[in-house]
Amino acid sequence: MHVLSESAACVDAAEGERLIAAADRSSATYSFAENYVAHPHVRLIRQAIEAGELGRIGLIEADYLHGMSPADVAGLIGDPAHWRGRIAPTAYCTHTLSPVLALTDAWPVEVSAFSVDEADPRAAVVMAVRLSSGALALTRHGFLQGELDSHWSWISVRGTKALAESVRAAGERSWSVRVRTEGWATPEGHAREEERTPVPLTLAGEPVARGDEGTLRVLRAFRATVERGEPPLVPVRPAVAASLVGVAGAESLANGSRPVSVPVMTTDPESYPAVPDIHI
Repeated sequence: MHVLSESAACVDAAEGERLIAAADRSSATYSFAENYVAHPHVRLIRQAIEAGELGRIGLIEADYLHGMSPADVAGLIGDPAHWRGRIAPTAYCTHTLSPVLALTDAWPVEVSAFSVDEADPRAAVVMAVRLSSGALALTRHGFLQGELDSHWSWISVRGTKALAESVRAAGERSWSVRVRTEGWATPEGHAREEERTPVPLTLAGEPVARGDEGTLRVLRAFRATVERGEPPLVPVRPAVAASLVGVAGAESLANGSRPVSVPVMTTDPESYPAVPDIHI
C-alpha cells in the first residue's frame, strides 16, 4: 500500500532504518507530505539554481517562525496535552530542512543546535547543519517576534555568483524571490537585481491560493505515484534525513555538535543515489 505520511518520518535512527528497509522491500512507496518543498518561493529558487545562476552554493538559510503572544506560545509548548508541548524544540524542523535538502541535493552530516534565549530555551532554536556538499545551512524555527503574517517561511541561498532569497513582505509579495547577481558575474559588468513572481497554479481554470500550492502539488504527486507509478515527491530517504536532523539537534542542545547518521545504505550501496531524489 502506498503511504503518504503527514507527520515526521521517524523519532530515532533505528526507526528510520526500519522504515527505509520496509520501503525497499515493498512494491509500493513511502512519501512525505512536506508541502514546503513545493511552495512557490522554493520552486523559484530551485529554477535559479538549476539554471546555474547562483553558482556553487555555500550558505543556505531557512526560517519557519511565528510571532505570537507569550500567552499563546505557552499554550502550545507549555501544554503537555498539545503535541508541540511534547516534542523537543528542534523536532519540528521539516519545514526548513526539507526545502534545504531539495534545493541543495545534499545530505545532512553534522548538526549544532542552540536555543535562541537561554531564559526561554524551548521557544526558538537555531541549527547549523553541515551538508554533504560542503555547504552550511542555518535554520531557525519556533516563536520569534516580527514575522509577517503570511506563511512564516523565508529562504536565502548564497552561491559563488549570486544570491536568491524570498522577499520579506506581506501578502502576495512574500512568495516572490529577489535575485542579485554581482557585477563581476554579469556580461554587462554591473550588478543585476530583480524580483521574480511565481506563475500562478490553477485548478479547474481557477488560480489556487499561494499558501495552498504546495499542498496541491503534494496531492497531485501522490496521485501520480499511485495511478502511474511516478516517483514520490519526497521519498523515504530525504524524509528520514530531515526527521533525524531534529533528533540530532535535540542531542546537540545537551551535548554539543552531533553527527547525523542517515541510514541510507541498508542493503546494496550501489543501488542508492548519493543525494535525495526530491522532485519539485
